[in-house]
Formats: sequence, structure tokens, C-alpha cells
Amino acid sequence: MNRDQIKFLAIITMTCNHIANIFLTPGTLLFEVMIDIGYFTAITMCYFLVEGYGYTHDKKKYGERLLLFGVISFVPFCLAFGMVQMNMLCTLFLCFLILKVMEMSTLKWEKWIVILILIFVSLYSDWALLAPVFTILFAKSKGNRIKTAISFGIGACLFAGFNYLSNLDEYGQCADSCIVFRYRTGCGRNHHFILLQWKEI
Repeated sequence: MNRDQIKFLAIITMTCNHIANIFLTPGTLLFEVMIDIGYFTAITMCYFLVEGYGYTHDKKKYGERLLLFGVISFVPFCLAFGMVQMNMLCTLFLCFLILKVMEMSTLKWEKWIVILILIFVSLYSDWALLAPVFTILFAKSKGNRIKTAISFGIGACLFAGFNYLSNLDEYGQCADSCIVFRYRTGCGRNHHFILLQWKEI
């Protein structure tokens, strides 16, 4: 399959995921199948974001288009899924900014401070944390097919781990309180975000 075919497939799988979240009943076989099919999209988008970033002749316009379509689709996204949260295009714009920071000729520690801030901002967007991490992995492995394949594998393992943790009621605790990290996969009823919740023991 070529790039365009893979992108078209990613659009179809994303559409299946959104249809399931908006119109289907959670827990049914069809719902689960269509939701799971949609998980192919995010990591693929991050991969092609890195590819496009490297090939584009005008990075400024590339970022502006991501931001523009992210803003245009923000309200429809929130209305469709009944929540206030940045959509995947907004997340990709954050990932774009991470790529910009990574190529800046500043001190390494300064870069990572800014990158960590951008990753934190992604907590309020679709595919929180994972999309920025996918992007960094692909940026670091760009040009090396073996490293890229390993990055896809790491990404799949990270997603599986977060998905598993989303099924746990609680984990991690200290003497007085604990931070519960719960990762909700999908959009709408089970949207992608990290919920940090302090709970008394």
C-alpha cells in the first residue's frame, strides 16, 4: 500500500470509531469492533505528521493548516461527543509544535522543558500523552525502517498498557492520598484523556 492508500484507510477507520461512539450502544459486538478498528488512526496520523513535516517546503503554512482545521472542527467535535475537549487535529498541532522545538538550536534541557509543557497541554486533547510520545518516537527513528518499526511496536505496547490501566479502578497510593491516572480510550463517551484525581485513602 502507498501513502495515500494508508491515509485513506486511516480516515475510514477513524470514521468507524466516531460512528460507534456517537450512534452505537457501548458493550455490543459491533460497537467494540468499530471502536477497535479506529485505534489504527492516531498512530498512523502521527507517523505521517512526522513524514509531512520533513517533506513540506513551508513548515509555517503546514502548522497553520493544522491549527485552522483544528479550530474549525472544535465546536462540531464537542457537540458530537458531548464534551469540551480539543480534537485530534488540535493534538496534531501540538505534536507539530513539538517537532518545531526538537529542531531548534537551543540547549537540550530547554527543549525538553518546552516539550514537556506541550505534552502536559495534550492532557486536554484527544489521544492525550500518547500522540506526542508517538510523534517523538517517529521523529527520533525517521529514516531508519528498523527503528520506525520498533517505534510502531513501542507505540502499540504503550496504547495496550494505557488501555489496560483504564480498566483498573485504582492504582498507586501513598500514606494520605494518591493520584489516579485513568486513560479513557475512544471519543465521546469514552474519550482519550488522562484524568488526574486526588483521592483520600
